[in-house]
Amino acid sequence: MSLTIGGILEMDLAVRGLADAERESILRAVLGAYDSGVLITDLHHRSLACNRQFGEIFGVVPADVVRFGVEELRRKVLPIIVDREAWLASLKEVYADPTCTRLDELVLNRGKRVVLRRYSAPVLNARGDVMGRIWTFRDISAERRLDEMREVLQHISTIQDPDPNLVCNRILEAVSLYYDNTTAILSIRRDDMLDFKGIVGPKSGLMRITGNAVRDSYCQFALRSLRPLIIQDARRQPECARVRPARAGYTRYLGVPILDESSEPIGTLCLLDSKSAAPLDEHDIQFMSLMGMRIAAELARERHIRERLAEKDEQLLRQRKDLTVTHGVFDAMNSAFALLGECPETSDLLREQTLLLNGVLGYEGAAVMIRRTTETHFHGFAVAIGSKKATPASLDAPEVGEAFLRNSNAKLIQKLNAATVSTALRTEDGVGDILIAFGRTNEPPEDERHRIHLDALADQVCLLLATQVLQSELLQTNCELTEAHVEILRKEKLSVVGTLAASTAHDIRNITASLALLVAPGNDPEHSLQAVREQLARFNVLAHRLLSYARPRMVAKRKMEIAPLVDGVLALTAAQMRVSRVVVDTRIPANLPMIVGDPHQIEHLLVNLILNSAQAMDATGGKLRIEASEKSGHVRMRVVDTGPGIPKEALARLFEPFASTRANGFGLGLYSCKRIAEEHGGTITAQRNPIVGSTFTILLPLGGAE
Repeated sequence: MSLTIGGILEMDLAVRGLADAERESILRAVLGAYDSGVLITDLHHRSLACNRQFGEIFGVVPADVVRFGVEELRRKVLPIIVDREAWLASLKEVYADPTCTRLDELVLNRGKRVVLRRYSAPVLNARGDVMGRIWTFRDISAERRLDEMREVLQHISTIQDPDPNLVCNRILEAVSLYYDNTTAILSIRRDDMLDFKGIVGPKSGLMRITGNAVRDSYCQFALRSLRPLIIQDARRQPECARVRPARAGYTRYLGVPILDESSEPIGTLCLLDSKSAAPLDEHDIQFMSLMGMRIAAELARERHIRERLAEKDEQLLRQRKDLTVTHGVFDAMNSAFALLGECPETSDLLREQTLLLNGVLGYEGAAVMIRRTTETHFHGFAVAIGSKKATPASLDAPEVGEAFLRNSNAKLIQKLNAATVSTALRTEDGVGDILIAFGRTNEPPEDERHRIHLDALADQVCLLLATQVLQSELLQTNCELTEAHVEILRKEKLSVVGTLAASTAHDIRNITASLALLVAPGNDPEHSLQAVREQLARFNVLAHRLLSYARPRMVAKRKMEIAPLVDGVLALTAAQMRVSRVVVDTRIPANLPMIVGDPHQIEHLLVNLILNSAQAMDATGGKLRIEASEKSGHVRMRVVDTGPGIPKEALARLFEPFASTRANGFGLGLYSCKRIAEEHGGTITAQRNPIVGSTFTILLPLGGAE
């Protein structure tokens, strides 16, 4: 006889012929000895036999399994099936094909998650017909749990983010999810408190808590022992039952201490819930310990980032402080240079400079003293600590240099009323020795930047005093140059007046000759008197114009028209034009805009140009054309003659002082013309005409500064 049970042929077994009672006993023994759950059913799904392990797995009594009908048994086990629809569908598929063999997994929920490896195969009789099915159920929860732990750990190892807090939160989410949405907490110890750095899990009162006291938490036991701790049911442990979480219903706890780089406890990673029926074991401890190690690494990274940021902040703070100090030094230096225009006297400058230095760089007193090369002591001003007033100060100086500073330090301390004095000694050419002192009640900072600031202030004081001396010398020199320039201009004017006087002599002789004829005997007295008056008035006009031209005047700018000014100059130079046989042609439009300037200076400029042209044409005579026009916001005046022209070699230096093309010339006339044009914001240029003569062009701006 051939029999197949669960796919095993009888020829592979040795079976003695047994009675039915003996066969049942053997079947019971086999089912009882099998470590997995076993169920045998007929073709109508009715249970024929099962062992104790099957009953324990599904929570039913084995006797009830074979007593219940199909539907009744399914209703009994259905509540613990996680995916009920999939389970019913799989049963339907198996019984639809009695010959099929199936291997799959079934997940139960019996207060904890149970994973079964389910195997089903047909049972055949001696004829090979299917007479029923055998089902085996092996609990592989531990294997699956380890696999899931490895998957979670693998996933955690791939989490990377610049923010350590985000990584820690992701780890808490993974712990919470792995333990079926339990509460996972990362706590950081702060003295007697545990601050919740992160908390993930179901919504509850815990989500509104930011931390609790160490003595009110299960974590106190893990921190005390420095080892992972499992509390399966706090209600069964008197020491734990008194802790606040236990009173709130959180009876299950697993926590691991978090250690820093020096192995000091800084907090805990824990799970907290009421699932005491779901046991925790060493695998959970190992799993949570690995999670805690990863969190410890992230916390160490966070501390490192925080320390780096603190260093950067401190560095930035130092830089800002240094910048503020530097700005203070620059402000003091800028304010000091502004004193140049306010303090023409050296003593005033020393006093104000001392007041500016007081309070700079944290110093509470200051002194600035100077010793001229011909003096034996320093004199200046000092501001004592606590005072806002600069008082005169002096200091004997037997020597110059470091020895002097050492010997005089006590005297400086006395003058500044300071515990510490920082001094600088400089020697400036033209000024002498300069002593700068800063006093304070405490020691100054010993860094290079502070010394640089002190040296910069000392150099600034020296530069300020040297500039003040140079400025005084420049002002004196400028006054001397101005006086010399006025004298040169006066002499140059007198030279021109002499030229005009010589050419006007003919008019004077004509006037005197007419006067002689008018006073001769035989003339009508009344007619002669009237004629004499006219000739005297003519003479008076000539004398007035000559004296007005030669007399020095203050510069007084006003609006003026070009045409009347040119007419006056031509009247003044008319005699010279007749003597030089020069014919004058003026081309000045009536609507020419006015300019702003000093009439006497513009008159002087035109007289020089006209006389220069007349002197150039003195030998042969010629024509002189004076024209004016408006051009690009300027009045352009041109003086054109028909003389021999300016030599090419003289053009480059024509307007330089003492550069003359005449043997008896001073070379100041054209220089004076250039200066007058520039003082009025204009220009003057000269050029040699292509055929004959020269052209001088003057540009004067419209609406010039008054």
